[in-house]
Amino acid sequence: VKKFNAGVDLGIFNERLNASIDVFSNKTDNMIVYETVSDASGFDFAASNNASMRTLGADFSLKARIIQSADFTFDFGVNVSRYKNEIQSLPNGDILTQFAGATYLTSVGKDANLFYGLKSNGVYSTTAEATTAGLNRRLTNGELVPFSAGDMRFVDVNGDKVIDNNDRMVIGNPNPDVLGSFSTNFTYKRFSLQALFNFSIGNDIYNGLRYNLEKMSGYENQSIAV
Repeated sequence: VKKFNAGVDLGIFNERLNASIDVFSNKTDNMIVYETVSDASGFDFAASNNASMRTLGADFSLKARIIQSADFTFDFGVNVSRYKNEIQSLPNGDILTQFAGATYLTSVGKDANLFYGLKSNGVYSTTAEATTAGLNRRLTNGELVPFSAGDMRFVDVNGDKVIDNNDRMVIGNPNPDVLGSFSTNFTYKRFSLQALFNFSIGNDIYNGLRYNLEKMSGYENQSIAV
């Protein structure tokens, strides 16, 4: 990993107010990936050092002593960060990873680990509505089955009237737009109370619990939405 970092630190009012700004760039070469291999090998994949990724980011922090007296002090701090990663090379094109019922896409020119799947577009209220749409879903054995009342409606991306893996698209990004924290520190004589709060904004989250409660297969109890 080749790293570049530049920063500026500032302290004023006898260090009662401190601030820092950092910008960084990380270039990762020979990154470990699970590379697909020939079926003749007997394995689905092999770990190899055949990928690269670049990450650009910035970090800002501010810490201030709001109150300072003989017996009582109050400090407040905030930290805000933003980063952007991009896959720059892969050995055999796109990589699809399965975990907890979800599919993740790693593709050159995109962020790492994007959520990948069918885009939902509501639910068919009646069989007549489903019939009018004229869409079919493809089973694992290749059979085409028409949608009916109660089925999830999906976007037919390629317009062939069949909902299958060819209609999958990026449906979410787990990488946040902004992440950070803020902290407080109260002291009274020899007692102190500290708190730290973390936050993340703009990232999508995969709801694995909802998947299990609404998948209509297996032995789990299903929610009332089903």
